[in-house]
This record gives sequence, C-alpha cells and structure tokens, in this order.
Amino acid sequence: MAARILIVDDQLFMRHTLAQLIRQNGWEVAGEAANGKEAIEMYSMLEPDLVLMDSRMPVVSGLDALKVIKRYDASARVIMLTSVNDPTDIQTARELGVLDYIIKPYKKERVITSIQNAFAKIRILVVDDQLFIRRTLSNLIQENGWQLVGEATNGKEAIDLFSMTSPDLVIMDIGLPLVDGIEALKVIKRFESAARVIMLTSDHTPESINASIQAGADDYISKPFENERVAQAIKKSIGRIADERMKSSLAN
Repeated sequence: MAARILIVDDQLFMRHTLAQLIRQNGWEVAGEAANGKEAIEMYSMLEPDLVLMDSRMPVVSGLDALKVIKRYDASARVIMLTSVNDPTDIQTARELGVLDYIIKPYKKERVITSIQNAFAKIRILVVDDQLFIRRTLSNLIQENGWQLVGEATNGKEAIDLFSMTSPDLVIMDIGLPLVDGIEALKVIKRFESAARVIMLTSDHTPESINASIQAGADDYISKPFENERVAQAIKKSIGRIADERMKSSLAN
C-alpha cells in the first residue's frame, strides 16, 4: 500500500505542485488543507502517514497545528515546507519533533529525499544492564514506530552488536559491566564516526556529563527518566540523521 500524505498550505498552486510530485513518485495524496484548523481536523479523520505543512497560515498556524497533531499522535510524521527562514521557528519546529524543515523555494529532489527519509525505519540499539530499563525503552521505541535492532547488557555486547547491526541510533547506559558506556562509545565512534548515541545514566556528576559529550554523545539523559524526555532526544537525533541523509543525497 502506498504511503498516504496530507498536504497543508494556504496556496492552491503549492498544494497542486506537491500533489503532482507525490503522485509521480508513487505515494498517495490523503487530502489537502488550506490552513492549520483544517489540517488538525483532516489529520484526526484521515490519519495520514505523513504531513507536509507550511509553518505560517491563516486561522491556525502550521506550528500551532503541529502542537495539536503531536498531542493527538506523538508519532506523527511532519515535514515543514515554508518561506519563513526564521531560526526561532526552525528551533520550535525541531523541538516539536518535525522530521525536516524545508525553505521555499525548494528543489523537487530535496522534497523527495525528505519524504523518503521520513518513511525509512529508524533502527535503534538499546544498551543497559537492567532488564526493566531495556523493556521500557523497547516499548517506547515500538510505540513510536521505530525499529529495535537489538539489546545489549554490557559495553562489549554493545560494540559487537553495533558492528553486526549498524543501527541508526544507540541508547546506552554509562555504568555497564565488562566495558563501560563511555569506553564503548569511544570504540563505536572509532568504528563509525557519524554514529548517533544517547547516553543514559544515574551518574549526574559534571565529569560524567563532560566525558559523554567529549566522547561524541548526541545527548545525555539522567535516570530516572521520563519517557517523553527520551522520545524527544530520539526525535532530535532523527532530525540530525535526516539532515545528514539529505546532504549526502544532494552531494551525490
């Protein structure tokens, strides 16, 4: 079944252009909305696989609509396409979990790549010596539509599984047996310098935080953690992954 995409833009010409692009690439137009209010209503009715939405529109802005859609469905995939090159808007959109933020006028190839990346399964490796934590993270990953590629209980297993599975993202505790998380992170980074790793730990000391950052961690989350905090960290890393894939695609 083709992926279903909702288009949200107050310009009729833009909606038609995007609809044509979507159909030409084998995807399906789930619907079209001209403002944020319509977008919210249509999302709840149609439950599309992806939303392409302008950030500033009449009635309800794209950013406000995004907030409501994310409350309705935390795993909603949204790409912003807008002529507003405002760092504040971009940061807000990123924090709300958009997969990409594309400035108009855009190249068709840029949009196609972004859509393809949106549907690429994000593969995640979980590393923690506590079964309860691994199960909690595993459930969180699956609930958000990401893919769990494996679970490791120590740093040595983490290194071995990383080399075997090549995940897009690793979530790893620092206080691991055999090889600790910081040392495992360093080895993983030597193996793959672009590896994305989020560190989890109950060690809240500045030394531990600095060691994680210096070793190349994407983020540092203290235990006990809230699921939403982890989900937001994952989404930020996914945004960086999407940017890297986009740049690589355009370079080629």
